[in-house]
Amino acid sequence: MAKYEPVKGDYAGGAVRIAEQFLRGNIGYPEVNLKLAGEEANASRDHDANTKALIHQMVKIIANHASPYVPKGNGFNPIQLPQDVMAKIANDITPIMQQLSTLQANNVAKAKAISKAEKRLMAEM
Repeated sequence: MAKYEPVKGDYAGGAVRIAEQFLRGNIGYPEVNLKLAGEEANASRDHDANTKALIHQMVKIIANHASPYVPKGNGFNPIQLPQDVMAKIANDITPIMQQLSTLQANNVAKAKAISKAEKRLMAEM
């Protein structure tokens, strides 16, 4: 979701921003997992296995904590999770968000290097 990615192709950074919005209450459940799954799919498409695995962990943690509060047949209708559940989710995903932030720095540096190389190639044409 380019809207959340600080640099195009920075899926780790996008996932961190989505998780932050969720923890602030700006994105609800299940929307957060749908957005994270999009970032996970993009990371998979770009063969970024570490980012994909970390985002997948976050999706599973959020889903596991939320599942007792999702009524059967709810579909994609948003639900409000209790504050104690949100606190548990925050506690569990914060270390993953920190790992993704480290990957984000690497991804941004790589994207900038690729961008410079592309500009050089275009100038040579």
